[in-house]
Amino acid sequence: MDKKKLLSHGKKAFDMLESALDSRTKELTRVAAAHGFTYVGRGDQGELAVEGMLLGIPGNRESNDVVELTGDLSIQVGNNGWKYGPVDNDFRPSRRGYIAVQHRLEVPHMLAVSSGFGAKSVLNVGSAVLRLSVGVLVGGFDPDSPIDSFGRDSEKLPLPKDSGFKALCEKGRIAAGSELLTPEALQIMSRLTGSFDIEIRSGWVLIYSNYGDLVTPDQETWDWLLSSASRVIDLLRLWGAGPEWAHGWEQYAQEWVERPRKLGGTLSPRRWSKD
Repeated sequence: MDKKKLLSHGKKAFDMLESALDSRTKELTRVAAAHGFTYVGRGDQGELAVEGMLLGIPGNRESNDVVELTGDLSIQVGNNGWKYGPVDNDFRPSRRGYIAVQHRLEVPHMLAVSSGFGAKSVLNVGSAVLRLSVGVLVGGFDPDSPIDSFGRDSEKLPLPKDSGFKALCEKGRIAAGSELLTPEALQIMSRLTGSFDIEIRSGWVLIYSNYGDLVTPDQETWDWLLSSASRVIDLLRLWGAGPEWAHGWEQYAQEWVERPRKLGGTLSPRRWSKD
């Protein structure tokens, strides 16, 4: 094949990829708007308002297909970082999704991850740079990264044996952390950690999906993420935001929506790709 034909084929392939990406962006913009969100696109943690230590893993900072709800209630949803290997029974690689809800409460920095049978959280499988061992978070590429610093400066929270998750709290704030874990809060967190890792910090509560992308055109996934965001609002109401906080959010879901069956496979660290 001569050089001109090769360049021509390359341009056609590029144009097709650009057209597909543009089509996806338009579809996500439309779907996000239908749920009251604005499509932002992509950015790394330094460019986005949300702070989350699992969004700052070295080499894993970029979030894609970010959508935001702003105003009296601020929520950000995105697909973060590297693409992991195929989800079980699905050969499409997937990022992990996250939901971040902003608040103005004084809370200790905490992390809750599932400890149930067969649990495959972002921390112990998905990221492949982290692990939870004897209740102490260790690992990572950068000893000064937020996740590693938290691992050194946190303590295990005492929890009921049937809570279904493990929790760490910043040192010196165990009493404050334990006060948040009322029976009602534990019930909500126990169900959430069936699908998410939970980070509680000043300014934000973030939940990180262990089942791939959250921002997609799929309506069932949107129903699930809106219900999950609503449960975070329920937690913040319990912790002091008040029963009427975020009362005017039209997308608030009174009932739990279970994770769609199509998202039944957990993330695998196989076949890493940044594409």
